[in-house]
Amino acid sequence: MRRNLNLFVPWLFWGTACAVAMWFVPGRETVPYHLGYAGLAVAFGLDVWSTRRTYVTLAVYTVITGVILLMRAADGHIHWAQTTEIPFMTLLLGLMIWHVGHRDAALRVNREMAERDREQVARRERLVRLTSHEMRTPLTIMAGYVDLLRSTETGPVLNDLDVVREEIDRLDRACDRLLRMIRFHDDLPQQQVDLDRLMQDIVDRWSIVAPRDWQVTSAAGVVDTHEERVKVCVDTLVENAVRYTEEGDTIRVFARREGAGMSLGVADSGSGFSPEQVAAFNGPQDLVADASSNQDPRARTGLGLSLVREIVESRQGRLEAGVAPEGGALVTLTLPISDRSPVRAEPPRSVAVAEPAEPALR
Repeated sequence: MRRNLNLFVPWLFWGTACAVAMWFVPGRETVPYHLGYAGLAVAFGLDVWSTRRTYVTLAVYTVITGVILLMRAADGHIHWAQTTEIPFMTLLLGLMIWHVGHRDAALRVNREMAERDREQVARRERLVRLTSHEMRTPLTIMAGYVDLLRSTETGPVLNDLDVVREEIDRLDRACDRLLRMIRFHDDLPQQQVDLDRLMQDIVDRWSIVAPRDWQVTSAAGVVDTHEERVKVCVDTLVENAVRYTEEGDTIRVFARREGAGMSLGVADSGSGFSPEQVAAFNGPQDLVADASSNQDPRARTGLGLSLVREIVESRQGRLEAGVAPEGGALVTLTLPISDRSPVRAEPPRSVAVAEPAEPALR
């Protein structure tokens, strides 16, 4: 890509010097003659000149140097055949100028199209964010009124209210997933993150809404990473684990250091993956959704794991599936960590979270 380097004035000195050299070295004019054109080609190729300035410069230099060559041919210092270089060099430089200008125009159009695409994406994301946040307020109000009615009603009406409450919860989780998908692509800065604390916070939040045997095994310490992205990825894995387990099943969230990277993920004692699903999951990226959504109705769209894999691989990491020691699914994401990440040596923390007394939100 060419930039405005202000090479026009330096080339004027160079072109003038070449023309003066042509005048003072009779019989050897072709050397400075070609050096002048070569300098023009280099300067125009690196710098941004207007079309008018470019063609005027070429015309003036062609006239000046052409007159000198014609005079030397008339004086007998050079052969008349050498004057044929005047139209040839002018044509050659003209074609180069046309080609570079055509390329610049194409690049300019591509930049404008890319900028329009970025603006459209930004507008769509703002609309999605606004819509998602606007939905949360009425959903919260609706949930409050339904809970109030459920506390006073009995019989068939209570069953109907339970159905309404369940659908409100589904909409609320859909909003969460929508915002989570947006955060996958946010440009977030890296920061010092206590992964052990983060894993515990994630389990504390999920243990309120899903009665499972929650466990945390973490000894990663503090690392330099994107806290929000790690949270979003682990939340997605936990959501899948909740979907494939029942009340009383085990869900274990773990994090650990492995050489110059970190591994974190979720293991459960649920139904797990079939060998075919593991092979598809660990295969090409376009098979991840097929490994879940096409073979299991509980997988819904299957986009969550695909998004996790996309964000992990964009950071030179990898996402793998397998069989957990608990007997169910094991999903592990491995990411490189910055050299600035401090090492904190401490034994792994294994914390069991008591099951809540409230029923799970479905």
